[in-house]
Amino acid sequence: MAQLTQAGPRPIHVLPDEHPNHHLSRSRGTWYVHHLAFPTPYSVVQVRRSLHTRNLLTARRRRDQFLRELSFAGGAE
Repeated sequence: MAQLTQAGPRPIHVLPDEHPNHHLSRSRGTWYVHHLAFPTPYSVVQVRRSLHTRNLLTARRRRDQFLRELSFAGGAE
């Protein structure tokens, strides 16, 4: 049985080195980025957008660019 520790809250984002495919999923060969959006303080929406590629390295670059732009926009959808 695993031991539980009092390590404190988990970070919101996983470091890319620890999980390089975080926020990525693949369907029928095409890569998608997925994240949560909070349009109001009381609701949450799952957002999934095509990265229009079948190449994993290209998908990672496009995901990073998309999330960077999203963070500069204040997380608005």
